[in-house]
Amino acid sequence: MIVFLDVDGVIATTKSYKEQDDMLDRDCIEVLNLLTDALDAKIVVSSTWRCEGYRNIQKKLNGAGVRAEIIGITPRLINEPEEGSVIHVAEGRGNEILKWIKDNNYEGEYLVLDDEISDIKNAIPADNILHIKDGWFKGALTHDILENFFNKDNQWLKIR
Repeated sequence: MIVFLDVDGVIATTKSYKEQDDMLDRDCIEVLNLLTDALDAKIVVSSTWRCEGYRNIQKKLNGAGVRAEIIGITPRLINEPEEGSVIHVAEGRGNEILKWIKDNNYEGEYLVLDDEISDIKNAIPADNILHIKDGWFKGALTHDILENFFNKDNQWLKIR
């Protein structure tokens, strides 16, 4: 099982940015640990934090208490600008997740944790997305969100 992890709005909040040197919310990390432990999951970082590089983000997350093995980061896919433009347009994190899956020949189960799914929902099946609505402002990944997700009628009940 792979969990594709966004950071901001999932395990980092406006509150943790103000209160923590590393900007990560310890309560949210504990909930993430419950999830990854229950699913026996490994983590691939799909957050913009991945731009810090795999080793840096691995060190930061492990140092903050994330227990699951962090096995990678998704690639950054950027389209070339149209002629006459200097703007590069990202293809979206959903496509970046699919690219990681393809490049790593991964055929197992996966779950995407993210607070902003507009660039994910067209590429990833809804049952594979745990949408943390308004996570940035409302506390991100909580026990209630996790409980509601596991209690809805979906494939994750079979795994548990």
